[in-house]
Amino acid sequence: MSTFPKHSPLRVRFFDRMMRVFDRKGFADWRERLVGDLRGVVVELGTGTGLNFAHYRPGAHVLASDRDPLMLTRAVLRAREAPATISISVADVMLLPFADDSADAIVIALMLCSVPDQRRALSEVRRVLRPGGHFRCVEHVRDEEGSRNARFQDRWNPLYTRVSGGCNWNRRTLDSIVEAGFEVRSVTKLRLGLPPTAPHILVEAMI
Repeated sequence: MSTFPKHSPLRVRFFDRMMRVFDRKGFADWRERLVGDLRGVVVELGTGTGLNFAHYRPGAHVLASDRDPLMLTRAVLRAREAPATISISVADVMLLPFADDSADAIVIALMLCSVPDQRRALSEVRRVLRPGGHFRCVEHVRDEEGSRNARFQDRWNPLYTRVSGGCNWNRRTLDSIVEAGFEVRSVTKLRLGLPPTAPHILVEAMI
């Protein structure tokens, strides 16, 4: 499920162009940290237009999915040039078409901000991830309690959610990951993009 799940070609073009600009400003570095060392069966959720694909290595078999088939039309083209083996499907993160304990790693990038039910999505991640497997995600989250940016995020989030296709500025996603029963191994705080879509966190967790 991408940030813009409204099946609009205009949204797809905007999303892809915006993210490629951000990649040149530093997002590409965290994509490398997110997936560059993963091997085996990797389930990538909220694939969008496939901008993570270039950062996988041979030895990874990536099962990539998104809820928006228009996003995946661009992802298919990028999959052909990827170093890893990429299989692409349309899927909803809240009802994944993968077997229990079938993934060595699960990756989410900038999707948990827009999924309608974080708890259900993270439950599906737990179901599909094998014990000892890696769960990694990068998300923009609510800023520190009491900060000016956090107050701005809270005030304007209802409007932003409507115009962005479901994205939320102010989710406490790290809390949701912990509450879902994951063992958080590391959290890296990143200042990517511009407020109020900051800060971002890169999370490494296991079950």
